[in-house]
Amino acid sequence: MPYIITTERTDVAAHGGTFQNVLSRIAVATLDEARRITAREYREHVHRFMGFDTRWITESGGTVGPLPDGTVIEVRRVNWIDLGVPLGSAMYPVSEADALAAFNAR
Repeated sequence: MPYIITTERTDVAAHGGTFQNVLSRIAVATLDEARRITAREYREHVHRFMGFDTRWITESGGTVGPLPDGTVIEVRRVNWIDLGVPLGSAMYPVSEADALAAFNAR
């Protein structure tokens, strides 16, 4: 089952309201990849190269934050169909790798 890692922050709009600003959304195939991407996103938004223990992110996912800059990193386990790219049929073969690439190309 794939994972989607979404990094977002609440920002203030010009009219004074707030909105969720999605900074990145990445799909990966394994839990290990999800943990690696989460650690990278954490370091990017905390501006430190300190280690971050992501072992607490379980097979069902998890959330990191809010971080000091207001960023929240969410890891969700999803079905392949949730990527919005149907896996292949006999007429239109699409591999899991192709589905991840298509999602990440958006």
